[in-house]
Amino acid sequence: MKRPLILLTVLGTLLVAATPAALAMSLGLQDLRFAGDLGPGSGILLILVLVYLVWLPATVAGLVWLLDRLGVHYAPRDGRRLPNRARQRRLRAGLRFLASRPSLGQNHEGQPRRPSFTRRDRESRG
Repeated sequence: MKRPLILLTVLGTLLVAATPAALAMSLGLQDLRFAGDLGPGSGILLILVLVYLVWLPATVAGLVWLLDRLGVHYAPRDGRRLPNRARQRRLRAGLRFLASRPSLGQNHEGQPRRPSFTRRDRESRG
């Protein structure tokens, strides 16, 4: 039940964020012009920029407050970052290469290797 409520909250926030532009277009303000004409529709764009400078931070603050009330708290990941695709591909290729080679403890026929004794080992064996 919590997940759909979070989804509805985010969608509602997106609708609230689009409200000033939809309202301005529905009222026919796209033909609004100022004395220094910068082109058709420049007046409404200037007004929308000024409105959105206040509107969007307030909308985001409202979204954060609502998500906090729903129990969704942002916390950065503590785990290490996952390697990117190229690095994962190189790691897999290296592991496949190592898997195709005979083990360090075996000779080419798959038999266990005999330990090679150094001079010091031979002297200690007697």
